[in-house]
Amino acid sequence: MKPTEETQEQAIQRVMENAAEGERQYWLNLAKVFQSRLGELANDEDTPPAAIVSASKEVFDRAYGKVTENINLKAELQILMDV
Repeated sequence: MKPTEETQEQAIQRVMENAAEGERQYWLNLAKVFQSRLGELANDEDTPPAAIVSASKEVFDRAYGKVTENINLKAELQILMDV
């Protein structure tokens, strides 16, 4: 294989990374657009604060990804054996 050639797996990985970056960039741009609108909503006395928080969270979750939450589960395993 020549040094400039890439394997099929490398090509797929590159395409996937570019697609993911393109989607992330889309949401970052959208977040910038919504920033001014959210400011307008925040200054409107008729807008419930929960609506502003919810809209902001949705936009930024899509732009930057959701925060990872750790879930700790405790389970007990009991094995019954017939002797």
